[in-house]
Amino acid sequence: MLRLTLFILVCASQLLAAPASNFVNVNVSRTIDLTTTPSITRVSVTISANNAGSESVGEYYLAVPLSVVGKLAYVGVDQVNAGNKKVKLVVTPDEVETSRQSSIFWKVQYYKAELAEKAAAGSTISLVVTESYLAIAAPYPKEVEQIRPQSLKFEDNGHYFSPYTSEKQKTVVKVRTQDVIDSTPYDSKSTDKLTYEFKNVSPLSRRPLSVHWTENKAILVLESLQRELVVSQWGNLAVEENFELHHRGAKLRRHFSRNDYQFTAHAHHMTNVVKELKFTLPRQASEVYFKDHVGNVSTSRFRNERTKSILELRPRYPLYGGWKYTWFHGYNAPLKDFVKYDPEQGSYVFQFNFLGGLLDIPAENGVVKIVLPEGATDIKVLSPFAVKESRTLTFSYFDTIGRPTVILEKLNLVDEHGVPVQVVYKFDRTNLLRKPIAVSIGVLALLIVSMFYARLDLSITEDKAADLQLRLQTYRSTVSDLAKSASHIFKGIDDAFDSFKNSRKEKERFDFAPFERQINDVVRSLNDVADEVGQTLGESPETKSFISHIRALSANIGERSGKVKSLLAHNIALLLTLDVGDVDEKTKKEVAAGVQKTNTEIKALEAKAKKIVDDL
Repeated sequence: MLRLTLFILVCASQLLAAPASNFVNVNVSRTIDLTTTPSITRVSVTISANNAGSESVGEYYLAVPLSVVGKLAYVGVDQVNAGNKKVKLVVTPDEVETSRQSSIFWKVQYYKAELAEKAAAGSTISLVVTESYLAIAAPYPKEVEQIRPQSLKFEDNGHYFSPYTSEKQKTVVKVRTQDVIDSTPYDSKSTDKLTYEFKNVSPLSRRPLSVHWTENKAILVLESLQRELVVSQWGNLAVEENFELHHRGAKLRRHFSRNDYQFTAHAHHMTNVVKELKFTLPRQASEVYFKDHVGNVSTSRFRNERTKSILELRPRYPLYGGWKYTWFHGYNAPLKDFVKYDPEQGSYVFQFNFLGGLLDIPAENGVVKIVLPEGATDIKVLSPFAVKESRTLTFSYFDTIGRPTVILEKLNLVDEHGVPVQVVYKFDRTNLLRKPIAVSIGVLALLIVSMFYARLDLSITEDKAADLQLRLQTYRSTVSDLAKSASHIFKGIDDAFDSFKNSRKEKERFDFAPFERQINDVVRSLNDVADEVGQTLGESPETKSFISHIRALSANIGERSGKVKSLLAHNIALLLTLDVGDVDEKTKKEVAAGVQKTNTEIKALEAKAKKIVDDL
């Protein structure tokens, strides 16, 4: 069982050390910088390695624990040649060794650096490795009082994590030693560094290293950085940058107190509060603006200097640990400072910085959107580091075919990525006429549409027949109401006469005059309506027929009034005859016949009046 265990251990160690079969690190000097900013942990390693194998080797492997690979933002290797000059090497993740992360001892990501020249057997090479990590140091404790300083704790491997055996190693931690609260025991100490020395270090070995110190600088990380660069071949570059900033320092133990903040302004430098941010912009930047999700922010200062421009932003509120602030700002700059023409290739070279002008603040997710002029072709992206590239089209005012747009994305950005990135494209100058032509066509189209519109009759035409019918309908309602009023009057006469007969005194006569006046009023109103129709509606056949009907109705009512008056006279005469008492039968029959005849005539007139109203 013991032999089996030893066999497994030996196989596992050989598996992990597979890329390191030839080199032996003669001397390794590693420096961990904790003084610049806690947002970025920078590691510089100087390696002197000897090819102890029997064959020449063309690559050198680096090892990074998988637990911190997600925070690794930059890794670069320079080879120092015989003339003490540095040659930058190509560094790529090693896919074969990455597949061996199932090690029972340690999960490792290997990186392969391709040497400038193959190292002959027995020769020694000198390398300088630079690594940058995002915020490895963490607040300890995680919460502090508002007016108390924060302290951070850095934990790492005391040994340089290498797949090669190291004869001698030295790890230097740059930190203000007077601020150190606690640390792993060191070999030597000075005012600004702790030194750890090791000998005969095995491949991929570990030794805990921790430093706990007081640090008032904020741990600032951009969770999102989005830049849009709009290239106008007319000579302008419009830049807009969107930021989502997170303060990852020690959080406040209690709620934020505005009073404490105001009264302890003299001690703010002792805490991790952030009150202002400073950006470096191009020298001739102009028309600068600063806004957040609320609106324009006026608490900013901008100035042009000899070689650069400075934008100082003061957020709406101070930033403490755990707080976030989101904003965007933009500016214009002359295009000639960024775009050059290559006459040999017949192309334009747009050169820009992937990062904005915010130093020592890393970005977890960076997106740069380059909007090229409409008509740009043969687009190429030349980046000194790997980026994810995509293409799309952007449409703006008076664009016809859209502007070619290049979108570059990268995770974990630090200042080391602040190197020029180039976008090469070809552009025919005749495309500058595209927008004026589009504007001219648009104006011409507008004029043509205006001409057609001016000639269109969009007014609502008057339908005289329908209008006549509508107005006649109004008069019909009026005439009908007057006819009903006349009917009510005649009925009232009947009711009044019946009441008179039942309660009259001897030789008393019925008073018809009030009813006659009412009837005359109705007749007069009908005649007025007929006159008004004639005056307002003209003399069309339909109008004339309508007027004749009104006149006929008026005459009918007048005639009925006369007949009713005659009928009443006959009835009263009959009553008076009955009062005398000695009237013969002949006279009674004559009076009764007169009453009957008049009654018949009145009913005929009523029927005629109803027909007239129905025919209106």
